[in-house]
Amino acid sequence: MMSALSTLSAERIVAAVLGLAVLLGWVRLALWQRGAGAAGAAHWRLAALAALQPLVAGALFLTLFPPAWQHAADELVVATAGTPRRAAFATRGRLVALPEAPRLDRAEAVPDLATALRRHPATRRLVVLGQGLAPRDLDSARGLPIVHTSPAEPPGIVALALPAPVAAGAAFSVAGRVAPAAGARVELVDPAGRVTDRQPVAADGTFRLSGTTRAAGTARFALRLRQPGGRLQEEADVPVLAVAAAKPRLLILAGAPGPEIKFLRRWASDAGFAVQTQIAAGGGIALGDAPIALTLSTLNGYAAAIVDERAWAGLGTGRSTLLEAVRGGMGLVLRSDGDEGTRAWWRGFGLAPAGRGGVVPVVLPEVAVDTPEALALARTRRGIGTRDVPEGSDLDDPVLPDVTRLGGKWSGVDVVPFLADAGGNPLAAWRPLGTGRVAAFAVPDSYPLALSGRADLFADWWSRLLGAVARPADGPALIAGPFWAGERAVLCGPAAAGPVVQPDGTVTTLVRDRGADGCAGFWSTRAGWHQAGTGGAAQVFYVHPAEAIPALRAGRDRTATLQLARGAGAAPQGRGTDSQPGSPWPWFGLWLAGCGALWLLERSTRGRGGMRAGPVA
Repeated sequence: MMSALSTLSAERIVAAVLGLAVLLGWVRLALWQRGAGAAGAAHWRLAALAALQPLVAGALFLTLFPPAWQHAADELVVATAGTPRRAAFATRGRLVALPEAPRLDRAEAVPDLATALRRHPATRRLVVLGQGLAPRDLDSARGLPIVHTSPAEPPGIVALALPAPVAAGAAFSVAGRVAPAAGARVELVDPAGRVTDRQPVAADGTFRLSGTTRAAGTARFALRLRQPGGRLQEEADVPVLAVAAAKPRLLILAGAPGPEIKFLRRWASDAGFAVQTQIAAGGGIALGDAPIALTLSTLNGYAAAIVDERAWAGLGTGRSTLLEAVRGGMGLVLRSDGDEGTRAWWRGFGLAPAGRGGVVPVVLPEVAVDTPEALALARTRRGIGTRDVPEGSDLDDPVLPDVTRLGGKWSGVDVVPFLADAGGNPLAAWRPLGTGRVAAFAVPDSYPLALSGRADLFADWWSRLLGAVARPADGPALIAGPFWAGERAVLCGPAAAGPVVQPDGTVTTLVRDRGADGCAGFWSTRAGWHQAGTGGAAQVFYVHPAEAIPALRAGRDRTATLQLARGAGAAPQGRGTDSQPGSPWPWFGLWLAGCGALWLLERSTRGRGGMRAGPVA
């Protein structure tokens, strides 16, 4: 009360002093004009000087005592990351700034939204500026109406689907979206620095890259976004966890020996499958491993089976047993030899492709010759010695192998085409059968890929084929992410029970959240791999650096805030108004401009003949 009275008294004193100064200025102007006579200033100059006196005085008063802004008493304006200064300046509400927000002149700095709400308990509505609320503040905002206008997406990686834990030696994929998409390319780099996949970004900004793990454990791949011209715009860590699981069992049944079976068996063994091969050589002779009895109890131990039409025809009563195992969860891949009889065989499974028949070429992706190793491989494929071509000479793309497929395309309510070639033509399709899946592979011979240096494509095709149909194995629980250093992460389940070991060896004991079932909050101070829990329940998760993938982080906050705003319903009308001190800077600018105008008029008047310098209000 005393402070308000003293402020009011100061305002009155300053107003009285400025008013007196204006009166003295007017008297001075009148005396000068009277004494100057005909040589005095023009009437418009005199009027301008008289009008500027109270204007300058008023601007000075408002600079010292800026008027308060009226706003809804129950409304709180929250500045978050990326808040434009002009938006913060234009708002008339009570403004608070979270730690991620830029520095704003009249904003009240708060460590989190919960603190701001405790300081302003009358808040009934939130106006969120900038990218949106961080996960730390979402729980505090629940139940309050939120007004949030989504800003434009920042350039960079705006969406990213990180790979789930995979078996050691298996393939994984990374998908996401970038902005802007025009001319952009993405590439996946393994821990050794080699580019394992490179693709142009689709017109809608989406992409999908594939990689392969080498051994069990944690690995950190890198996702690079390059703009037209090859300029590196952004690089993001891709954490991959490869687990050493029990080898899934794979059964390969072939009606005759051939190179396709040889390379397929070799790849499956390297990929971690326990392979059982049975090849009919005719005349009752069987090649491969020791034969097994095709009983239901035996087949239930296999994750998948690969069968060609000759082997299928020779199974006899074993076909019903094999189908019963598929209905129980085993996967089945039907491999073609490329003849038209395949369509009739597949039709019985509901997987016959429709349209033009025959055998057509597979459109293979081009290979970029941008490394010395790839250059040497390209020359070798043409029979060119490395010394026969001068350094820096241009070479066409490496010779691609001749790979064919059965013509036509799949369709059907429960048929899922997948594994497309570079021309968008699907090479395989699957449909459910009981609790298992059966797939048809339209490429009779894929082994030329391995012979021509495209073993990566051969492995990718078969890995995705078996990944789509094989009986799933139990794997480790996934801790959702991504996480950033310096930001609160929520760990649930077994991970919340034990301590967390950070990359530098620091051990942090977790405290479970009250009201959250089996969850605990954790603030990481370092980027890298973390271990949560101990013993058999131990899990690992990756924490990105605080400044990494800014567009993805902004998109996460923006989406979460908009979803929270939609779920909270419409904002009610304010219950009364409150006042907020205004900014003095606009009035200071007006005062400065007025003083400059007075100085110019006074100077020009003295130069024309006669007005002596004197005090100016």
